[in-house]
Amino acid sequence: MARRIEPEGVGIILLASGQAKRMGQNKLLLPMGSSREPCVHRLAKMLVALAPERVLVIYQEEAVKWALEDLPLRLVHNPRAALGQSEAIKLGISQPWADSVQAFAFVMGDQPLLTGAVCERLIEVFCDSDADMAVPCVGNTSYSPVIFHRKWTPELLLLTGDKGAKGLLRHPNAKVIRVPFETSDYFKDMDTPEAYEALQKKLASLENGG
Repeated sequence: MARRIEPEGVGIILLASGQAKRMGQNKLLLPMGSSREPCVHRLAKMLVALAPERVLVIYQEEAVKWALEDLPLRLVHNPRAALGQSEAIKLGISQPWADSVQAFAFVMGDQPLLTGAVCERLIEVFCDSDADMAVPCVGNTSYSPVIFHRKWTPELLLLTGDKGAKGLLRHPNAKVIRVPFETSDYFKDMDTPEAYEALQKKLASLENGG
């Protein structure tokens, strides 16, 4: 079956304007691994390597912008971040840049174990299918990142609050492809100090060949 979309037609939006209320500090700037690289920089660097010129970052705090200024990506400030993740999504797909892509991959800024290989597989499976949404899963549990064909732009623009876009996966007209992975480690986020410590230990193990 011929591809409807080439991988180069998938734009990546890194959502990095969350409030991090449970963490008590900006989790996106927490140091990760032996390099002590900020979490958001680690993710953004990986995405830029995967999709040069197709990465857009939605941020709130200036410190996040400063942390990413060495990378070749688009940075857009979100003045309505307090209204929830939906505002970041709507802001991202409303940029002029969005007109040049055929689908949007929404990546969360606090998944430090997410790899380029995982993102590449998700994009490749989506592009090789006739689905208009793609979501990674482990067993029956779905995770982020999630990919949406641009045909869903009107529905994405109607999102409100902090629930994000995953609710659209249950839309009666959605044609979703679930992409299986063997472990959920790639998709774990760090909403609490305990989660951060657990991910740091996992990353240290991976760096040591564990």
